[in-house]
This record gives sequence, structure tokens and C-alpha cells, in this order.
Amino acid sequence: MTISKLKKAYSAAAVFTFNTFAILILLNLLIGAGFWAREALQQFRRSVLSKHMLQAQKFFDPAGKPLDNGRRSEYQLDWFDYTAYENAADQRYASAVLDDFFELAERGFIYQPWVQFAEPFFDGELLHIDADPKGFPVRRTINPPAQDDLAVIRVFCLGGSTTFGYNVSDEHTWPSFLSRTLNERAKQAGLAVSIEVTNYGHGHYTPSQELALLTALIRSGHRPDLVIFMDGVNWGTGADEPYFTVQLIEKFFSLQFDSYDTIPVMKRLNWVPMIRLANGIKKKILKGHPASAPRSSRGEEEDSKQDYVEVSAKRFEMNQRMSRRVCDEFGVKSLFFLQPDAMYNYSKDLYRRDLPEIFLRRRDFRNRFHKDFKPAGYLDITHLFNVWGPQRKAIVDNVHYSPPFNEFLAGYIADHFIDLESLAKDARQLR
Repeated sequence: MTISKLKKAYSAAAVFTFNTFAILILLNLLIGAGFWAREALQQFRRSVLSKHMLQAQKFFDPAGKPLDNGRRSEYQLDWFDYTAYENAADQRYASAVLDDFFELAERGFIYQPWVQFAEPFFDGELLHIDADPKGFPVRRTINPPAQDDLAVIRVFCLGGSTTFGYNVSDEHTWPSFLSRTLNERAKQAGLAVSIEVTNYGHGHYTPSQELALLTALIRSGHRPDLVIFMDGVNWGTGADEPYFTVQLIEKFFSLQFDSYDTIPVMKRLNWVPMIRLANGIKKKILKGHPASAPRSSRGEEEDSKQDYVEVSAKRFEMNQRMSRRVCDEFGVKSLFFLQPDAMYNYSKDLYRRDLPEIFLRRRDFRNRFHKDFKPAGYLDITHLFNVWGPQRKAIVDNVHYSPPFNEFLAGYIADHFIDLESLAKDARQLR
């Protein structure tokens, strides 16, 4: 090949390469402009809708369904029922709660040693996730101001999202109501103590994760006077895996065997509009596909072929026994509850929508669990929906308690299971 031909070939390749990069840059600029325009439009829509709703002072339809202000998740639009609030808060307040939970969901979960994940630290209008003195994330509980002249009774609450208090404000979780109730009763009884309740509930947590969290808390130096476990809604899989196990297995493998040079680079390139678009398309395609869902989110369907109910009941009992032993070893009193469970004995007529098949299938599992395999060592308060009123709404979405029911639940626990005088005596002796 002559030098002349080489020059022509080189020139052609250079032009092609330049044009290719120019087209890629142009495409990225156009796609980036599209993302910017979409986000600007979404922000404008949210602003207009929010302003309109504020002016009208109407945030829910007559059935209790949220009106979409651009900050509503599919879950909230499908399930949330404002009528279950029973005037515990006005519409503006309940709407602000949903705004906070929408923003929290946008942030996802954070990694948490030993328990795999937890909600991220968050500072919203009515929802706050703080760090406890040892750095553990906790849902803010409304406790009375500390008083130097009073001994402090420390109560830890462990459980899933019903304990965390999804779709209710900080002041409307059952741990916050428990603090208020116990402090009022201590004052009325003339007990020189202050009760401090800490909410360690987290979405999706199972008894196995609560056991891991309990040991981490004790190991870090925490010594509560009483630990309350509220269980029964979250079972986990037959393999007893936390919620994000499948994704973490894949990530753990890639961290070991993928190129350590390429991983950070690919992460940095996620901002490139074309890659961002490709990731978005992939997410849309895989949305709802079984392979894209964490195994635990479809665990009861997978495990229905084995004796999932019996296995789960035995696991509940084993975790309860081990958690109790840990508490006893360190002089901590403990209470274990089988909680009111909407998938078990809450009337389906109280929902504002028809229940999906998966919900009804899980109800069958719950019936077997409570009839044939109920774990020993638990205080059974699953009947509280009937005590509350069988035709009275207690659930604010699909499984989470309403503010009035949280108050009722806290009062029932305080009335029937907490010996405040004994706790006060121990607290004064230790002071």
C-alpha cells in the first residue's frame, strides 16, 4: 500500500472517528436536555399541583385516596386511606407525612452492619431518622425533655415497618404514644422516673434481623431496662434471608472478581445521559419481572411448595428464645408480642380497594400459622382489631397502623404488660 493510500485511509478513519464522537456528544447533549426538561417539567407540575391543593385545602378524595401532587408513589396511590386517620390530623398534615415518605423512598436504604440495611438518616417535616448515641439509625420518638432529678427508664422497641411507623408522623408511631402514656402514668403514680423510648423498628425486618440488631446494640454498650419486640407481619423467606440478599450476592461476587479498575469508572459514568437512558430502559423492562425482585419479596410464593408456615413458626420461636437469653444475660427485661396483623384477621371490607390475590394467599398462610403452629413464648395480641372494633378502620395502607390504632395499641401494652413500678424501682436502685 502506498503512502498516499495510507494517508487517505488514515484521513477517512480520523473523520469517521471524529464524526462518531461528535454524534455521541450531540446525542448525549440531546438526551441530557431531555432529562433536564423532564425534571424541570416534573418540578413545575409538582409546584402547580401542590399550590392548587394548598389553595383548595383538599389533598384526598372522599374515599381517602391521595390526590397526586407529583410526590406520590404508586404504593401510596394504591393503598393509602386517609379515612383511617379518623380526624387524628387534618388533610394538610397527612399529606405532608406522605411527602416525607415519598422523599425517604427516593433515597432507598443504607447498608447497616450485621442486619444488612436500614432506612437512611432523614430530616423531613414530620419524619425524622436520627442517630442514637452509638450511631445506630432510629426513628425519632417524641419523649419528654430529660430532667436531671429523675431516674431514666430506657425502653427499646424492635420490629418491622409497623413499629417504624410507615405513613404516620413521628408523634403518631406506637413507640411515641407508649412514651407519652408511660410518662403520664409515672407522673400520676408519683414515680420519680422519666421513660425514654427508642424506636429501632425498620421496614422489612424479620425476627432474625431483630436478633442480630439486639446483639449489636448490646455489644455496642447499650443497656436498656426493657426491650419490646413486635413481630408477626414480616416472615422472610424459607431460607431466612434479609430483603436485599439476592442483590448483595451479585454485588459481592462482582466486587471480588470484576476488574477493580473498571468498577469505579463505570460508576462514574452513570451520569452520562446515554448510559443513564440505557439504565432507565433496563429498569423499565425489568420492572415487575420475577428475576428483578428481591427473593424475599416473593418468598411466600416460592416457599409455598414446602412447609413454609411450620418452618417460619419454628424460626419465630427460636429467635425469640435466643433474644430472651441475650436480654437475660445482660439483665434486660423483654416482652415479645405477636402483633395485630392485617393479613391475618383484619376485615377485607375495611380497605378502600379490592385485595390482590397475593394478599389473600398470605392470609391463608397466616390462618395456618395461628391455628396450627403458633410459636411459644409470645404474648398474643392479634385479637386487638376486634377489641378496637371489627368494623373500625385500623390500617392506613395495606398493613401499617393508623395513628388512632397506634395510640390504642400503646395504651393496651402499657395497661396489660408493663410493670411500671418494678421498672421504676430498678431504675432508682441503679442510679
